Amino acid sequence: MAQSDFTEFPGSLATALVDRGVSNGFTVPNGGGSWVYGWHTLQSGNGGVGLYYNNVDFAPTVRGGSFRVAMKRLAGTNCTPMLFGCLAGADVGHVGYLLGLAQDESPARLIIVKGAPSSGLPLAQAIVQSTGAYQVDQWLHVRLDIIVQPSGDVNLQVFQNDLDTNQVDSPVWTAVPGLENFVDDSLGINSGSAPYLSGYCGFGYYSGGVGRYAFVDHYEAFRQN
Repeated sequence: MAQSDFTEFPGSLATALVDRGVSNGFTVPNGGGSWVYGWHTLQSGNGGVGLYYNNVDFAPTVRGGSFRVAMKRLAGTNCTPMLFGCLAGADVGHVGYLLGLAQDESPARLIIVKGAPSSGLPLAQAIVQSTGAYQVDQWLHVRLDIIVQPSGDVNLQVFQNDLDTNQVDSPVWTAVPGLENFVDDSLGINSGSAPYLSGYCGFGYYSGGVGRYAFVDHYEAFRQN
């Protein structure tokens, strides 16, 4: 995917607050190319930056899909990279399914939040979380499957590719303990609200403190037929 395949969400923090772009000045994930996409928080101010995949049939998707990215952060707390799907609209303040590192932990668990990129991923809002935690400056290659069922239920499944063994372009996916399968039921009982059945997909960053950094690489998106 090229830079032209992504559009930045309206409402994203200004570049004076959070600088962003591609760089070849950092270690890439195993099997990655020369560049990564990153964010650097320059000034204080809570909020998010999001980029959605703008290709035909993805902006928005009519159902769920499978979304993958390599991510890491270089600061302990008050920031997190994220992967999202089924976001209700093309704005950083719209809600959907967010997968990322809990912004208030270090080491941090992977969590799923039903919320907006502008609000980030606080652990207290997790609808489900991994049993294990991940270190700062550790590349994670993660996959979020959002499977919309005929009943209106949505199955959320998270997988990871071990980058110590496998490259990003030839992943071997294994379920993340604690995130194997969460059913966001059509009655809104398990998560406390109705499931999201369609919407925008992409990646983003939440910033809550100065001098925070995060990176992503090798984004992939597959829509549910």
